[in-house]
Amino acid sequence: MEYYGYPVSEASCFGLGAGLGFFYFHNPEASPSHSIMVRSAGLEREFFNSIEAPFSWRIGDPAALDSLKKHIVRNIPAILQTDIFYIDYYQSQTHFAGHVITVWGFDDKREVVFVSDTTWPGLLELSYDSLEKAWSSSTPPFYIDHNYAPVLRPERIDMEKAIKKSLLTQARDMLSAGIGDPPIERMKLLASKFPEWAGAHDWKWCARFAYQVIERRGTGGGGFRIMYAEFLREVRKSFPDIITHKMSFLMAESARLWSRLAMLLKEISESPEPYGFDEAGILLGAIAEKEEEFYTSILESKEVNR
Repeated sequence: MEYYGYPVSEASCFGLGAGLGFFYFHNPEASPSHSIMVRSAGLEREFFNSIEAPFSWRIGDPAALDSLKKHIVRNIPAILQTDIFYIDYYQSQTHFAGHVITVWGFDDKREVVFVSDTTWPGLLELSYDSLEKAWSSSTPPFYIDHNYAPVLRPERIDMEKAIKKSLLTQARDMLSAGIGDPPIERMKLLASKFPEWAGAHDWKWCARFAYQVIERRGTGGGGFRIMYAEFLREVRKSFPDIITHKMSFLMAESARLWSRLAMLLKEISESPEPYGFDEAGILLGAIAEKEEEFYTSILESKEVNR
């Protein structure tokens, strides 16, 4: 958005992308055997949908790198879905095949692309070899096959319309079934199943990884809810009639509880015995209640639906 001359904050980009989500995975063969994801998988798609700009993931292109270069030489950046395990500068021991980076340039002589990525300032180099591995990972629960999307300059943006559209998308996505159960129901399910984590052979790693996912791994803290609460504050400043004080309070409370849950999981991971998963379930149940009330208030708001 900065590249194309639109001064939109990170929090607003996230909010316009209806970025909140919740997934729960249990696979005894995976590491960790219990894991969660607290962000929507469709953030990028929903962002461009909200601002009514064209966007689509291109998947399975056998000549993806050559196709990507054709956009770059036309000064059109592209976003890619990658697995951080294969990205050199991450030095990660954990697979995650849903990570998005932006490609801005390439050097065929040195066989590198130049990318931007989350907390790193400026451009980073990624070798063609590492890119290929990161760009074609088949590690569950996500499978990627050279997924990329060129990003064209958006036309005029009606910000008020985009905000209302994104709020409704966020609420519907969290309360309605898409693939599997609605995210709110997944939260309630895990709230009841959290005590079972104590019996996992890798319960320490399960707790530690969940803490990292909520509080550390590029979320801004509180499972992205702190960032979303900031988006709501920004909306209230620009369009005070859209967001009520109650809506802002509910999301701020959710963010606080997510951070509290994260710190509890961190404590569990550092304990000699797997005590505390019962309390984690109670906390997640309270989070589900707050968020269900928040999303319902969005759907029932006359101002948002106007």
